[in-house]
Formats: sequence, structure tokens, C-alpha cells
Amino acid sequence: MIFEKKLATCLTLGFIFATVAGTLSHEWGHYIVAKSLGYQVAINYASTYRTRGTYPTPAHNFWFTLGGPVQT
Repeated sequence: MIFEKKLATCLTLGFIFATVAGTLSHEWGHYIVAKSLGYQVAINYASTYRTRGTYPTPAHNFWFTLGGPVQT
């Protein structure tokens, strides 16, 4: 088997890009649901979190949690 440097480089860069894009879009799913429920939230690469205000009800927490996987 011959190692193709160009192919390996393209696959590696594509994987890195897809991982970052997938993680951010997943977090946007949580963010959109939380904002639509009226919460003040912030987003970063690894999480979406409440910045201030009331704590979510169990029902809101369910929808907030479900927002990421549904978007992904």
C-alpha cells in the first residue's frame, strides 16, 4: 500500500473542520432552544450555558437538552 501524503493531509484537515463545525452547530441547537424559551444564554466551543435569570423548569431543561442532538 502506498502512502499518499496529499490525500492524508486533505482527510486530516477535513476531519478537523468537520469536528469543529459539528460541535459548534450542536451547541447552536441548544442555544436556539434556550433563547426561544426566554433564557439568557451564552455559547462557546464546548458548551452552552445560562448567564443569568431563573433556573429552567424540568420541561424546559428537557427541551434545552434535546435541542443539540436534534440539530446534529
